[in-house]
Amino acid sequence: MKRVIRLVSVMAFAFAMTLTGCKNQKQSETQSAAVTTTDSVKVETAEQALAMLIEGNKRFVEGKQSHPHCTIERVKETSEHQEPFATIIGCADSRSPVELIFDQGLGDLFIIRSAGNLVKDDIIQGSLDYSVDHLGVKLVVVLGHTHCGGITSAVCCAHHEESAEAHVTHGKLDQLVASIQEDVKDYVGSEDKVEEAVVANIKVQVERVSEVEYIKELIAKNELQVVGALYDIATGEVTFLN
Repeated sequence: MKRVIRLVSVMAFAFAMTLTGCKNQKQSETQSAAVTTTDSVKVETAEQALAMLIEGNKRFVEGKQSHPHCTIERVKETSEHQEPFATIIGCADSRSPVELIFDQGLGDLFIIRSAGNLVKDDIIQGSLDYSVDHLGVKLVVVLGHTHCGGITSAVCCAHHEESAEAHVTHGKLDQLVASIQEDVKDYVGSEDKVEEAVVANIKVQVERVSEVEYIKELIAKNELQVVGALYDIATGEVTFLN
C-alpha cells in the first residue's frame, strides 16, 4: 500500500511539473511574441516616433520595461547599418540615461549629450545634422531634466561672488557656465527659479535647432518635428512640452 501511495505521489508531482512547464512555456512564447511585435514596428513619421517614446517612458515609470533590442542578435543586426527613429539631445547628467528612461535599445535612438543639453557649437550641431540629413530621423527631442547642475550653476553663481572658494574651477567650467547663462539670462541671480530656467533653456535649444534653414524646411513639409521634453529625475517621468 505504501508503494502504491508513493507511486501515486510521484505521478501527481510529475503531472504538476508538466502543467507548470507548459504554462511557463506559453507565457514565455506570449512575452516573446509581444516583444517581437514591438521590435518589428517600422517608425516612419514623427508622430509614431513620439508615441514610441511616450509608451517607452510609461513602461519605465511603471517598472514594466520590455528591454527591446538588447540582444547579441541586435548587435549583429546593427553592426553595418543603423536606422534610429529619433534623435535625443540630452544632458550629460549621469541620472538621465536616455535609452533606459525611454525603454529603447541598440540602434533605436541617436543620442547627443552635453552639459545643459546645449546646442551651441559645431560638434553638437554637426552630430544633429548627421542624424537628420544622413540617417533620416523624423523626430528631434531636446531633453532637459529637473535639478540640472549646469543650469543651477548658471542661475545661482551670481549669489556667490563673495566666495572665492565657490569660484575655484578648472579647465573650461567657467566657459560652460557662461555659455548657459547666455541662454537663461533672465533667470541669472534668481535661485528660486532654477526649474523655470531649466524649461526656458529647453525651449531656447528647440528654437535654435528649429531655426536651422534646412531643418526649418523639413518642419514646414511635415517631414521632421523638433520638440522639447523635461525628465523628472525624482519620478522617472518625461513630460513633453508644447
